[in-house]
Amino acid sequence: KIPADFQLRFEQFRNSCGDATVAQLIYLGEKGKPAMAVSNKAQEIFYPFSTACMWWTRKAAEFAIRACYPVSFPYDILLIYRVFPFIKHVAAVPQLGSEKTFASDWPSTIQEPGILFKAL
Repeated sequence: KIPADFQLRFEQFRNSCGDATVAQLIYLGEKGKPAMAVSNKAQEIFYPFSTACMWWTRKAAEFAIRACYPVSFPYDILLIYRVFPFIKHVAAVPQLGSEKTFASDWPSTIQEPGILFKAL
């Protein structure tokens, strides 16, 4: 689920990502995992898992394809071991959307401006 002003918010976020090659637009993350502010719209993350929407640069996507060939494990496992440790990730703050279940939004997607994780 994306907000009505997604295009504007995405452009602002993209312009604030610095040299990151992968950006998590919707990042659920884990409480207590380290993050470092890149700008007022993005934080560098070091455990880039639990994501619902990722924006990849061409450079990062080409690296991932090369690093994961031949595909010998589930693709998410290959990314975790062969790609994510070697590319820079950022997460949008606040997120640029939310996940939905059949009944409602995921409660873990609630964020406050400037805070990457919020314990519920």
